Amino acid sequence: MFIAFILSLFLSQNVSAQEVVPEVFHPHLTYDARPLGRGNFSFQTVPGMISASTGSQYGLLLGVFPRLDIGIMPFPYLIKSKEENEVKHSSNLVMKLNFWKGEEWFWTIGMSAIDFDVPSSLGQPFTELTVMQTSLGANYLPLGSRWTYGLVINTGSVTTDDEATNAQLEAQEKDRQRSEWFVDACYQIQDNEYLTLGAGQIRKNPFDDIYGEDLAISFGFNYTWERPTKTFKSPSVGLNYRPELNRYILLLSSGINF
Repeated sequence: MFIAFILSLFLSQNVSAQEVVPEVFHPHLTYDARPLGRGNFSFQTVPGMISASTGSQYGLLLGVFPRLDIGIMPFPYLIKSKEENEVKHSSNLVMKLNFWKGEEWFWTIGMSAIDFDVPSSLGQPFTELTVMQTSLGANYLPLGSRWTYGLVINTGSVTTDDEATNAQLEAQEKDRQRSEWFVDACYQIQDNEYLTLGAGQIRKNPFDDIYGEDLAISFGFNYTWERPTKTFKSPSVGLNYRPELNRYILLLSSGINF
């Protein structure tokens, strides 16, 4: 995190703090690789968490520097379980660092981490568990085209406060494929309406490092309306389907004006 902070300061020197990022790409399985710009908010897909439930795959991000966005996933804080024998959310953090920005290409490193408390009654050798996802994301915005594109490659890890468990997880990671990939194609239907189609190879469970589950195909769509003067300036609704799990996930996001 400290390295990312230093990089953001270096990369932001030639970028105006008043820069406005145009709304031309709206993701489904990927995420927006363009920086929000300092002081701007967005409720959007969290890097690496698309494989999780609807609540934990969205984050509220703030543009802290021209190329650095930081935020949290708010829903895990709001949804509290009363079950004693259940793994409970403790804290989380989301970050996106844009390291390349051109006329048509944007490249970003994304990170998300969730900490959980594990009750001793479950009989595990650890009481704290962290799921961390790191991703490389890109947007391709060809000039003069109604089509824009997104690509994400994601990898993750699970760590605990028990050294023996961590050694076992590290050995499993060396033997198994961890990378997910997602691609999106966004089409501008009208001046303020967009349809995005997406597909990818996704984890069946974000804890697959522990449970040993394989990757699965996932696909779906999002429909987005742009309303630049409204509080929710780019509301988007979508549906994602995982055939092997026979599971549908509702997707909701929006840019926010304050």
